[in-house]
Amino acid sequence: MKRTALLARLGLALLLAGLQACVTEPQTRTLRSSTGEPGRVSIGFGFGGGSAAQKALAYQAHDELTAALARGEPLAAETILASFDRALRAALASERWLGVLGDLHIDWYDQSLDLFDGDRLHAEVSVSLEGGFVAVLRKVQRPGLRTVEASVWGGGGDEPAFATRELPVAGFGGTRLTVGEEFEHLQDLTLARLVFDAADGRRQTVFRCFPKREPRWTAYSFQTPQDVEAQDAAREALLARLDVSDAWVFADPDEDLARVYQQIAVVRADKTPAERVDRLIEIMRRAGEEEFLASLTTVVFPDGPVLRVRREELKQPMIRVAIGEDPFRLTYLFPGTLAVAYDSGPVARRWIDRAARDESFNFGTFLPDLWRGANEDLFIDVYRLERAKALAVGTQPSEKVLFDRTVRALAVIGAAWESETVRIGGAEFSIQITDRDIQALWAGIGKAGEGTQALPPGVSRVAPPSGVSSWKLERFSEGGLTFFHDGSLVYYEVQPGDVGDGGLDIIRRRLRTHIPGRYDHPIAFSGFRDDHLVAGLLVVVPDSPDLRVIGSARLRALVDAACAAEGFDYPELVFALVWNESRAGLDNFFRFEEGRLDAVTRLRDGLDGSDGQRFDDLYGRFGALLAGSYGPGHVLFETAWAMGFRGSPGELADPATNLRYVARYLRINGVDRSTSLERISRIYNGPGYARNDYHLRLRQNLARAERAYAEPVADQSDAGSGRARSERRSGAP
Repeated sequence: MKRTALLARLGLALLLAGLQACVTEPQTRTLRSSTGEPGRVSIGFGFGGGSAAQKALAYQAHDELTAALARGEPLAAETILASFDRALRAALASERWLGVLGDLHIDWYDQSLDLFDGDRLHAEVSVSLEGGFVAVLRKVQRPGLRTVEASVWGGGGDEPAFATRELPVAGFGGTRLTVGEEFEHLQDLTLARLVFDAADGRRQTVFRCFPKREPRWTAYSFQTPQDVEAQDAAREALLARLDVSDAWVFADPDEDLARVYQQIAVVRADKTPAERVDRLIEIMRRAGEEEFLASLTTVVFPDGPVLRVRREELKQPMIRVAIGEDPFRLTYLFPGTLAVAYDSGPVARRWIDRAARDESFNFGTFLPDLWRGANEDLFIDVYRLERAKALAVGTQPSEKVLFDRTVRALAVIGAAWESETVRIGGAEFSIQITDRDIQALWAGIGKAGEGTQALPPGVSRVAPPSGVSSWKLERFSEGGLTFFHDGSLVYYEVQPGDVGDGGLDIIRRRLRTHIPGRYDHPIAFSGFRDDHLVAGLLVVVPDSPDLRVIGSARLRALVDAACAAEGFDYPELVFALVWNESRAGLDNFFRFEEGRLDAVTRLRDGLDGSDGQRFDDLYGRFGALLAGSYGPGHVLFETAWAMGFRGSPGELADPATNLRYVARYLRINGVDRSTSLERISRIYNGPGYARNDYHLRLRQNLARAERAYAEPVADQSDAGSGRARSERRSGAP
């Protein structure tokens, strides 16, 4: 049998020699090893010949090998394979993969036709499209040793989504690399899997599971080979005990669910069953598996936890996810994005029961006859969980604080509220609580702020052309933490453990520990208090002031462009206002304006069509962040909206965009060179401008602007930026 196979291989080689002479010749080189022995290395492409991309790959691999030998590396199988890998990686990372699809082989002989004991290396490489990814499977044969190695490319970046080490095998016949074939009902979760016969004859596998739309994130992974039969037996045992009921989308999601949960249990053997179900939900969320998740009405896991999922129609459709009984966790998710609207985090049953029994747990003071039907159940659930979390950490927050937290959480969830009379501290207030108007609750207690940057009477709101602005949050990781990037801003997403008394200090310590020196300056959370924090809120964490500062030359160029675009002939004033508001970027590009929450939520009133949908999209993701002023000119979001802006907070913070709205606002309010500084200050900073000497500082900064504009543009270069830093150190305003 062995001799027959060798003869067949010899015959194939002779046939290839005739068919491939013109193909393999450019890739064939006579090389000399460090011991002086002659060697022959060739790369070929099978019967059909090689494409231009494959030939380019072969040339690149030869160049890599030549360079390795020049560095003193020996002519060995490992050196040859590593050189080929570098060339292939470069092709795949630059997305030049289409031309290299197909089969390739690499050979290294003592003599050109010695295919027996003198055959030092034979490798077969298959490059194919699998499940939307590029799958690379390499089979390597050396004297007395067979190995396989696999990688999967796609999803951007210069690293593979799945890569194995070189694994010894008994033979190549049972080797199989699959991508995305293991799940029948999960649409966005991808499993890359290599199955092979190990050197001892056992069937083994290594694999990695990741979201198709976010392949850098790992759901679970095994690089240590697992026994296939043991894995299958464990999954069958789990299926026999897993109870998935009332599934209305998929007939039999059990198999997919069992595979994911079983692997979580193996990877996280030290975690409790409830924590494993938490991980399962996280995986479903990150992968965007909305339909699959929402179909799992009730799941009873064999080791205890119960998962209950249902769709709810509140102010907007929501997905309610409840996990376990002790601890209990309640989560509300937005459809489409599966972003978290509310997450209680795990709460021990004893604290929930204590909250339900607590004498002060009643709504007589705050909510006489307010809650009916689904709203009542929703409010009680969230209120009780908020009280239970406070009890668990040993605090006794007031009813007012708990009520405020609950209302804010429900406003994000999007519950349908009704107009009612509410009694607070012995006084009655007639309010309408909606997801757009929760701050009216405290209007009678003096929490509303002054109006600033209001458009003059008779000026109509501007509707921008369709498609003028778009936003997309980009997730990234740094220092082991997850952030979002949007335009000119970076956000930290508040976690359930951050919520409560001392929450801001918890976040600051976390940022200082994980990213020392970057997100730890005092104004990182300007205007926020602990009771503003809710899970899922995006908190602005700006770069350090030295990175944000705008030098005089650049500021002047930005101001000139903005004023020209808006037809405003007073650029020195815009320059001065930037210094007044943010010291040319040294101060925060975002300032939370708590008193503007009421006005921002009222923006929704009267909006319909695309404007209404646009506002709902923005408020649903950014919430209280819309009650803020942004960018070097600290433009209120509500004011920019009235002037036609429809972008995100990060886009409004961008200096070029921001300064256009500064110039537009001044022009709309009739400001010109004859307008007094007091009137300008009242228009831009509100009626209380004199209390903080706004007009006096504006006078100083207008003189600064006039000096800057008196200098030739070519002479400013970087001097302005250095001057800004010098003046900051010397205490200049």
